Amino acid sequence: MAFLYTPLLMLFIADSVLLMIVILLQDSKGQGLAGAFGGGGFSTSMFGGRGAATFLGKATTWLGTIFLALAVIIAVVPRQSRQAQSVIMQSAQQEQQTAVPETGLPLLPGSSTLPSATLPTAAPPDTGGGGN
Repeated sequence: MAFLYTPLLMLFIADSVLLMIVILLQDSKGQGLAGAFGGGGFSTSMFGGRGAATFLGKATTWLGTIFLALAVIIAVVPRQSRQAQSVIMQSAQQEQQTAVPETGLPLLPGSSTLPSATLPTAAPPDTGGGGN
């Protein structure tokens, strides 16, 4: 199903461009999408009156329906089986693999070896009873 993603995306882009063109070509006298949902006056039915009877009104309805259907389908269809990674993510993974030496301690930024000074170790706690 991953092979369907690119053609569906191309159809989605073409549909959105056509939808923009059709919407911009309509008159602003209630024939557009706002008129269909009550923005163009007091109509009793949803597509009643003179709004949806024109070609551009019907084209808006169909292109809008196709737009929503394609949006849902594109959200469900997987893109690719292996996702591409950015160059930054690839270099970070390579550094992470080489950045931990045998001791398990991370390296200092910009160095390839452990620091020459040894890390201080914690002294065992004093369990003796006499002191004060």
